Amino acid sequence: AVARGLVVLAAFNVFLEARLITRIVDKQNSAFALPIAKTLGALAELFAASLKFSEVLGRPAASGISSTQIYRFATRPLFDMKNWFFVGNRLKKLNASTLVRTVGLATFAAGAIGAGLSYWDMRISLSNKDFDAAAGHAIAMTGSLLVLASPLIGPLLAIPGWGWAVLGLALAVGGGLYAGAVLDSTLEQLLKRGPWGTHPDNDMPWLEPSAYYSQLLTLLSPIEVTAQRYADVEPNPELAHPDHIPQADDYVITLRSPLISRLKLRGDGGKGTTQQPFRLVVQEVAYQSATTGLPAPGSFFPTSATRLLSATPLTQVTARQSLPRESAVRFLIKRKITDRDYRKLFHQSSVTTAIRVGFQSTLDTELGPLVLPAPVHENYQPFDPARHAHPPEKKPSMLAPDAQPESPYWYFTEVKV
Repeated sequence: AVARGLVVLAAFNVFLEARLITRIVDKQNSAFALPIAKTLGALAELFAASLKFSEVLGRPAASGISSTQIYRFATRPLFDMKNWFFVGNRLKKLNASTLVRTVGLATFAAGAIGAGLSYWDMRISLSNKDFDAAAGHAIAMTGSLLVLASPLIGPLLAIPGWGWAVLGLALAVGGGLYAGAVLDSTLEQLLKRGPWGTHPDNDMPWLEPSAYYSQLLTLLSPIEVTAQRYADVEPNPELAHPDHIPQADDYVITLRSPLISRLKLRGDGGKGTTQQPFRLVVQEVAYQSATTGLPAPGSFFPTSATRLLSATPLTQVTARQSLPRESAVRFLIKRKITDRDYRKLFHQSSVTTAIRVGFQSTLDTELGPLVLPAPVHENYQPFDPARHAHPPEKKPSMLAPDAQPESPYWYFTEVKV
């Protein structure tokens, strides 16, 4: 039962680390090194737990000829510690075995890897002044050290049983879960390390007064974008465009933000860094998804792929309707790409469209004009009109079709009807 519990805990730890990598991929984050290393460490713990489980299951058959190959691998002697200082003498004094077997070495290595990675996480949390998460990583490191020492606890300290490994792995998993639950958000980090925080760090360039204020406004003013068909909204003359008669399948895009009421939505008379204090750009994109009914070689499942098929030029929105009671604006976008669906024998292909919406604004404040949304925390950089006033277009690509081009001082999202 103890060995089985060890395997279950190790498998659960692998699941947690793999799910973290999935979240990083979904957020299009490039910080892969540490999560991948932690996943490999969790796999090492699962391997060691499996060897221990195989050793326990194979014990009744160890005296016979029917012992399994994996049992023989798990219990294979690797080297002798009888001549080691302190350890060898202590083991000989207790008449304990001095042979190091595969299962013991694997457990020691898995614990060492886990302790090292937990220490690195703790160091990062301490450098970010996130002491709650650091405490969780310290608990995880203590658990990994117990896993590391579990092969020697019985012989050296005369404490029998592999329950110490289960306790250590439980502490490692629990400490990691606690650290993830209390990890400071971006807003908490900004408040904690700001000029009025508990751990001010005014030497950082992103904590200058104007930079700090623009980041606070960015985090405290979330942006929400929704899309509807023109046929699904009430007709309104303000949505009409002088050069286009609205059609039923056209897009009606609504953008909401708490700062909308403070922005100058019309005219070019703003004092901001950009020529227009309120800028909206849109781009219609089409994605092609193809699925074949025949599985690929070596696979049992059909093959599917998605790519960015086409995209219209990035266009600036000039006509829009103000909704002050909702802190929102909405505007009409002419639909140029239609959805399509092809079905043939062993092949299915579909084209779906989405609207890529970009938003940038300039807000007049007592500290001067601030361009929002600003890059936050360590990604902050001063606004440069030559680099940040013109957003990048999204171009057709086979790789990472959902990824957005890097665009500081712009908010971009894609919405579908």
